[in-house]
Amino acid sequence: MAGRTRYFRLVRLGVAWFGAASVAVAAQVAEPPPRHGAATAVAPTVEGQVQRLLINPFGEVDGLLLADGRVVNMPPHMGEAVAAAVAPGQPVRVGGYAYGYAPNTLKALTVTNMASGQTVADQGPPWPRLPKLPPHLRMSALATLEVSGTVQTLLHGRRGEVKGVILDSGAIVRFPPHALMVPPQPGQPLSAVGLGTRNTHGLSLEATALGPQTGSVVPLAAYGRHARPR
Repeated sequence: MAGRTRYFRLVRLGVAWFGAASVAVAAQVAEPPPRHGAATAVAPTVEGQVQRLLINPFGEVDGLLLADGRVVNMPPHMGEAVAAAVAPGQPVRVGGYAYGYAPNTLKALTVTNMASGQTVADQGPPWPRLPKLPPHLRMSALATLEVSGTVQTLLHGRRGEVKGVILDSGAIVRFPPHALMVPPQPGQPLSAVGLGTRNTHGLSLEATALGPQTGSVVPLAAYGRHARPR
């Protein structure tokens, strides 16, 4: 009888140990390694002076350029409220997260005007969500624009890819990430032709052709996936 009792006690201990080990293994499996380009909390809050508001080719505010060169990205649905709350020259506090592979780039969750105390938070797109036009129809409403200047600031995506530049003329030139094997670098001359918008916040276009100077632009399709303007 004592032998049977000892046997069942050992069985219960074994089951308990196996269950604890399984939970520990499951906990480890439930925490996957961070993905390449994942956002990190390197700079959850930054403060600085607004140099200008950034817009996308449709004219929607989707970012801020701070006086120290840092770029703040935000979804376009925050843009209208941010444009009403802050202006160039004003101090702001930005809460959000840094992109682990994008230098000097922050994704905003909140933007606070430190002078007025007004805060704009990302609460998602407005509800109900209105249907958007297909991309080709939205693009057809844009103007054909041509700009040139010297690259001043690089615009990065969350994986660190260069997806656009700001020229010293203030023009914003966007292009598909990895469209060029060697993207333009600060200090280099750049000319672009594309579709975009000019409004009170500046000029922004989606490039269809790039080149080092006016008159020498080449359609992006001619570069291929891994090429560079010559």
